[in-house]
Amino acid sequence: MFFWNKVEIYSGTSLKEFTDLRNSLDAAEIKYDYRTKQYSPTHVHNLRHNLVSKADVKYYLYIHQKDYDNAMHLTSNRQYR
Repeated sequence: MFFWNKVEIYSGTSLKEFTDLRNSLDAAEIKYDYRTKQYSPTHVHNLRHNLVSKADVKYYLYIHQKDYDNAMHLTSNRQYR
């Protein structure tokens, strides 16, 4: 998947939500790409202007833009627990 065809559908720090979304996309046979970014405590400390964050990993989930409507329908019908 090329970067100009990608749409970000999730950006967050919850591993559970990230995993649930990936499982839903797999079940619906929607191809996706993902990446994770781990921040060191000092980096997060500087990034947040002296506010230390509990979350040190951020998850990103991308799909092809042609699958956007299907993925939004799928994710809007999910219930987060």
